Amino acid sequence: MRRRFNLLAGAAALPLVAAAGPAFAGAAPCIVAGSSTGCQYLITINPNGSTTIANETATNGKGYFIESSSADVEVGVVNNSKRSVSGFFISHNGSLASFDGEGIDTYGAPGNAKDKTGYGGPDSYFTHISSSGNSADVNFVTPLTPGSSTYFSLGSVMA
Repeated sequence: MRRRFNLLAGAAALPLVAAAGPAFAGAAPCIVAGSSTGCQYLITINPNGSTTIANETATNGKGYFIESSSADVEVGVVNNSKRSVSGFFISHNGSLASFDGEGIDTYGAPGNAKDKTGYGGPDSYFTHISSSGNSADVNFVTPLTPGSSTYFSLGSVMA
């Protein structure tokens, strides 16, 4: 099933379409944490600047928190574009940013000083979190340069 998300990287909102299968060649940027074996979702910033999101649950199973596929999930980001990316806006009609203290940092991921949620992993932090938790800005402590990747977690399933 295809679902639409909105991702804003730079100046325009871009539709993000969930698709099955890997979005890039090479090792996924995520870590093994909790009950997960890697990314549940993978956001790829393509060479032309468009974005895609792949639902990786077929290969990585469930969210990292306990045994639920609908609880906290690990999200990888790969920058295959020609420009550095300092962050993006993400939204969904369901809750994404229900940060309730069960972030990936709790399960051994290195955190960072700018992330106050425990969901940011080594290089991400969140701002402008909506009161409903269905949108937020995902920011990178260090801009994601071309060819680099990182990961973070969200408090709910994206699709």
